[in-house]
Amino acid sequence: SIKLRAEVVSVTRINHTKWKLLIQSGRGHTHSYEIFDFVVLATGIYSPELRFIPKIEGVEHFKGNIFHSEDTAYIGDRTGKKVVIVGFGKSAQDCAFNAYKESGGIPPLILFRKSHWCVPRKIFEKVPMQWLLYSRFGQGTLPLWQQCGPVEGFLHKMFYPCVWLYWRVVECAFTLQQGLYGSCSHLRPTMAIEDDMYCGHGIICHPDFFPMIHEKKIGAVHSTIQRVLPTGQLQLHDDSIIEADELVFATGFKRNFEFLPACLLEKVESDGIYAYRNMIVPGVPNIAFLNSNVTTFSNITTPAIQSAWLAELINGNIALPPNIEEVVETEKKWRRKHLKHAGESRAYLVQFQQIRYWDSLLCDIGAEVKRKISGYGIIGDAISNFFVPVYSADYKTIVTGEWKNHPNKTYPLKYIPSFWKEWSILGLLISIPVGVVSTTSYLTFR
Repeated sequence: SIKLRAEVVSVTRINHTKWKLLIQSGRGHTHSYEIFDFVVLATGIYSPELRFIPKIEGVEHFKGNIFHSEDTAYIGDRTGKKVVIVGFGKSAQDCAFNAYKESGGIPPLILFRKSHWCVPRKIFEKVPMQWLLYSRFGQGTLPLWQQCGPVEGFLHKMFYPCVWLYWRVVECAFTLQQGLYGSCSHLRPTMAIEDDMYCGHGIICHPDFFPMIHEKKIGAVHSTIQRVLPTGQLQLHDDSIIEADELVFATGFKRNFEFLPACLLEKVESDGIYAYRNMIVPGVPNIAFLNSNVTTFSNITTPAIQSAWLAELINGNIALPPNIEEVVETEKKWRRKHLKHAGESRAYLVQFQQIRYWDSLLCDIGAEVKRKISGYGIIGDAISNFFVPVYSADYKTIVTGEWKNHPNKTYPLKYIPSFWKEWSILGLLISIPVGVVSTTSYLTFR
């Protein structure tokens, strides 16, 4: 059954297998207890009720209104107002667009502590960004993830200069397309683009964002607010002083752990909650996170595949590994060593490595990880599975359960997928033209 207008106030463990939920229902705020065998926490990563606004000295002197980006849809008349936005992410950019339009063309100002690489929706208005980042090729060019095949690991070490050069070309392309030079050079991130993407900081920007900056319709200053002066003016950390009629903080949210049971609260660390497959916390059985302890760019595909995995677990079709504590501890050590710039999201960050994460879930349940069928035989399939972006529709049979009706698409539980066939075909396709060119050159200069 589904209960609407029902808030879970607390989750308490009764014994090793049962949970008691305190539920507040209806407008009369009546309370009731219910007992469950399994609890799924499908609350999302962040709580909109826990808006993060940094503390600023003298903020009580500010004479205008202060908003969080979450609340900007409900602002009244902004005509003629100078809006200052704190932040650099997608929310900050959206707030800048709205402020410019709603103020009657008064240029808003974005204040940012650190810039991140913004990925255009189309590279040079030609190539959709999905082909760069949402394919196996795209994720394979990023620094090595914890789970990677032997061929990928070998190629990364053998051809590291080529991978490095590839990302420098991408940086140059983005710099030219977005105009991150000259008077806008302060908008160019200092972190290498592959490292920025690796730690989930990439931003899919609106195509008009940088043009509006170049046209002075949006201002952007690399600084933060140091204090609000008694006059109501803002003093920045470079000691410059600016005027503002309205402050908008596009500074994100905090996670809400208040309702979690004590046994889960004990597992909260400074960089998140480490869990097996980002769902099951070792030592805390019969409770799972569903799309509330992982961040990927596809917020549709991830919970769908997680749900299929979790259904198999609850139905007893798959089992957790006996050494689950060791597996999670190994992943924790790896993440803390390699995801140094991920901060508080280190435990649950996946982002551009989402295909690898989906693969791990599909392997656990014995489903096919190679989702592309080109219609052009094994060569077309190999090229498609490497280079064509992965979309939510590719996982339709996983969601519906139809994949179980195709024996040739089912595998042993926790199998390790092989891409030797795809690598061999790719190597052959590369070697043929190389061989032809080499032979031609040899015969020409003989």
